[in-house]
Amino acid sequence: MTTHTLAELFDAYLAETKLQQEPYTHYMQSRFLRTVLHAWGPVSLAEVTPDLLRTWKLGLSQRYKPSTTWRYLMYAQCVLDYGLSDSNGEILTVKELSCPSDAVVGAPSAPVPLQY
Repeated sequence: MTTHTLAELFDAYLAETKLQQEPYTHYMQSRFLRTVLHAWGPVSLAEVTPDLLRTWKLGLSQRYKPSTTWRYLMYAQCVLDYGLSDSNGEILTVKELSCPSDAVVGAPSAPVPLQY
């Protein structure tokens, strides 16, 4: 089984959207994604969990205004929507990444939406 990393997802996203965006927009997105990679570290897509996102959100909310925090979460969700899909090929949003870290694998669980 191939393990894909967040860096690979970000590279694929930037490559695919490059022609659809203005050069400055593409540049700013690449800077933002580099910052996210620095904050999250070298993680695989399987390691992008609600706990990771909550920790990142907490760090953002301690440094930025609520509107900036929300905007950064939406930017990240856009890229994650691009790369995260279930076995049917349907996109899973950040709100649907609902498995808490202490959940029993295989046990049904109710979605735990992230609070923006």
